[in-house]
Amino acid sequence: MTRLSQLTIPTLMLTLALVLGISLVRSIPARAASVIGSGTSTSCTEADLQAAVAGGGLVTFDCGQSTAAPVTIPITQRMDLSADVVIDGGSKGAIVLDSGDPGVDERNGVGFFTVPAGVSVELRNLVLTNGGDTALINHGTLTLRRAEVIYARAEQCAGIASD
Repeated sequence: MTRLSQLTIPTLMLTLALVLGISLVRSIPARAASVIGSGTSTSCTEADLQAAVAGGGLVTFDCGQSTAAPVTIPITQRMDLSADVVIDGGSKGAIVLDSGDPGVDERNGVGFFTVPAGVSVELRNLVLTNGGDTALINHGTLTLRRAEVIYARAEQCAGIASD
């Protein structure tokens, strides 16, 4: 009789659960989480977003936002993302980042984010609008999931520059 046939079903199930559990723990990196806002649109600011992305990890919003009532956060300077980060607006279209370029005459808005080499960034459920100087510059890994880049202008390239 082999050793495997001596194991009971509960023992096999427990062993399998432990192996799977250990595998899941190893595959999920430990990452900080930041929540921007305290339930109202006025509690969500560019300064809070800058501070949250600086720490990396998962960044979410609690601005009282919904798809029916999106919250717009004005952006006045491009943010260099130096740590791996996921920025998640929650419901698609509920968080709008607006860098203020009206789309006429000279470009006078700013871009949103720069992703340096070796950094991974995922933008989820966000609208980036009115980018006046290349909305996203990517030298690392950039993923957009249910994110929109609209009304972005750039002098020599598209709204997203990636190499």
